[in-house]
Order: sequence, then structure tokens, then C-alpha cells
Amino acid sequence: MNFNLILAITLLISACSRSGEPAASSPVVNTPIVAPPITDTVYVGDGNSNLTISGNYKPGTLIIVKPGTYNKGGGITLEQLSNVTVQLTNVILDGLSQTKDGFYNVLFLNKLNNVLVVGGTTQNNGYRMMYISGQCKNVIFSGHNFVNNNEGVFFNAGIKWDGTDATLGLQNFAIRNCSFINCGNSIIGTSMDQATSTVFDLVKNFEISGCKWKGGNPGTAMYFPAVDSAMVFNNTIENVNMNLTNDNRIFLFVGTAEFYNNTANIYQGHVAGLWSVSFGTKPKTSHFYKNTCNGSLKYSAFEFQEFAIYKIPGKTTYGDLEVVGNTCTNLNTERHTGFDANFIDNYEYGIMGGKVSVKDNIGKNFFAAPAPGVFWNLAKPSVVSGNIYQQ
Repeated sequence: MNFNLILAITLLISACSRSGEPAASSPVVNTPIVAPPITDTVYVGDGNSNLTISGNYKPGTLIIVKPGTYNKGGGITLEQLSNVTVQLTNVILDGLSQTKDGFYNVLFLNKLNNVLVVGGTTQNNGYRMMYISGQCKNVIFSGHNFVNNNEGVFFNAGIKWDGTDATLGLQNFAIRNCSFINCGNSIIGTSMDQATSTVFDLVKNFEISGCKWKGGNPGTAMYFPAVDSAMVFNNTIENVNMNLTNDNRIFLFVGTAEFYNNTANIYQGHVAGLWSVSFGTKPKTSHFYKNTCNGSLKYSAFEFQEFAIYKIPGKTTYGDLEVVGNTCTNLNTERHTGFDANFIDNYEYGIMGGKVSVKDNIGKNFFAAPAPGVFWNLAKPSVVSGNIYQQ
């Protein structure tokens, strides 16, 4: 095994650290995933045809896909793999500018366990740029470029959660050091249904770190319909949703989330929204902290809401949110009237019992300038302290 290749893979999976968390709050951030050790190497693919990688590879196998442009309209499928690394360096999945021959040329993941996927590019596709169709656990997806794709990443497996980890849809899944350039919206999960007391495709411990979003009008770039602990940190967002005018959340979590050290510059909509619910019977606290939000065309930096439909006896309960140590400047630059920009739009009316704290944030140049000591819209947070607005 080439030493430089081992070093490169190691750097890709370890580039994002979890140090430097603020003293103001102590969130638990943990994605317990490690890359499988490499003990053997195999080569697959011909550089252009559709490809399925599955079967019983020895634990520790490095599967190297032959470099080339795969553009036959079927893509590359990874399924029923365990304890292996798949290398996609210089592999391009090309949708041929969304024409018939290449329209569906995407990456499919199905039933993976302890798998690292590293490298590659998916571009010019009209369909979902990555489709996860089956239960996956302990997966690292790293160093991939998504460029000019009409739709985003989708996960939909139809797995009904029974309250145990055995029926999670995705568990310990990380997207690291990837770029999303001019891409559509991603939906990671399926739904919650109070009427039938069901949660489908629950996602637990999902990490997004060291990634970049630039351009495109996805609305919600990353939507999690049911997530127990999303961990989103050290990402950058630039010039996203510039052609939209509706109410958007670039990241939207239905569940709980740690959202920190992210930088958003020139965008439309809320950077992150939490529609709060804790899975299980123990309430959890989400944290949006140490983010930098600059140059929104419209709306406050963050959003909090609760909905009665997410209350499922024995399966869910309320969740709290702390908004701490964020720097927010130049909000509502298009100077829309009727709904002021601020640190948070807080729809906290006690529907499930969740509370919001807004602490130690710094703001400048909001439209309209907030009244003294007022750093939110709608319901007053349970704790407001240490916030500063600079004229």
C-alpha cells in the first residue's frame, strides 16, 4: 500500500477537529466513526461504464475505482459493503448537462457498515446527486465535489423507528470536506406522523464538517425531517439562494442539532432553523454557537419553532435551544419591511415546552435597527443576556 495514499486518506478523515468549544455552553459533539484500517487493495471499474461495487470483500480492503468519466446514465452503486474503503480519486460521475444519456448518472449507497468513501466528483446531473436507499451505519463520505446538480442528497429507506438503534435509518454518518457548487436541495430522511405515532428513517449522529456551499438556489440546502443529533461545524456558505425571495432555512433540523463555527456570507434566508423535538423520553438541548452570519438579503440569522404534530407519546418530547456567541452583521440588506432581521425568529409558544436562550451574541447593521435590548422576533426567549448590538 502506497504510504502517500494512506497519509492522504488519513488527512481527509481527520481534518475537522472538535476543539475550541465555547465556555458559555457545553454541548456534546460526538460522531464515533473511524476509518477502517487498510490491509489489502483491489481495483474495479473501466473508467466509463456503470459500476456496482458489492459483495464480501475482506475487512480492510481498499477498493480503488479506475479514474475516468462515468457517463452512461446509471452511475456507481455501493451496496452491502462492510469494513472497507472506496477510493474515487479522479472519478467523475457526469450527467452530460442533464441530457437523457447522463441524467441519472449518480452515486447510490445502500446498506453500508464501517465504510469510508473518499474523493470523486458528481456533476451536471438532473437527478439526485447522491441517493441513499438503505440503512447505513458508521460511514464517512469525504472529499467529494458536487457541481451543477439539479437535486441534492436524498435518503429514503422507509424504515419505521421502533425506539431502538436497530431501526435507525442512518447512524454515525459523516460528510466531510465536500463541496456543493450550484446544487439543489438535499433531504436526509423521510417523515414523522403523529396520527399513526410513527417516525420513518430516523437519522442519529449525522455530521457535516469542513464543507463548502457556493451558488445555486436550493432554498433549504440541507433538510433533516427527523434527526437525533445533527453535528454541523466548520462549514462555509457563500452566495446561496440569491434568486429567491421566500422564507428559507439553508439548514433545517427537525429534531436536535449542534451547529457551530460555520460561516455564511451573502445569502438569502435563515442560516439555520430548528423545529425542535427530542427523540426518546429525555429532553435535549441544541446549540447554535460561534457562527458568523453576514449579508443576508432577508430574515433573521436563525429560527426556532415547535409543532404539535411532532409530539408522539413514548417516542418524542420537547427540546431546548441555546443561541450563543454568534456574530451577525448586515442582516436584511434588501431592507424588507414588515418582518425585522435579528438574531432569531423565535416561534416559542410552549406547544411542546421547549425554551430558547439567546446569550453573548454580537450584531451590527440590522434592518430595522432593534429596540434597545431586543434581539429576537415574536416570543421572548427564556434567557437573554450579554448580547451586544453595535451601531
